[in-house]
Amino acid sequence: MIFRRYGVGLQLAQLAAVRSRASEVQDLGMLMAAEHQAEIARMHTWWQSWFQGDMPGITAQAYQQMVGATPRPLEAVGGGGWEPI
Repeated sequence: MIFRRYGVGLQLAQLAAVRSRASEVQDLGMLMAAEHQAEIARMHTWWQSWFQGDMPGITAQAYQQMVGATPRPLEAVGGGGWEPI
């Protein structure tokens, strides 16, 4: 479901805001995180109005399909993957 992708996007945006050395990327990460949080809240409201319950969580398999084959959480990814731009 699309809200799961927003959750992964939120994680990535938050990591960019915290880990980037470039202030422009930090600012963009903060803006993207705020937008994703608003979208997730909106989708949660819609879900509750349609189904009267909480949105289902994400399975480990679905998470891995979105972020790649690595079993590591996004927070654990380091090295040259973050910089430079």
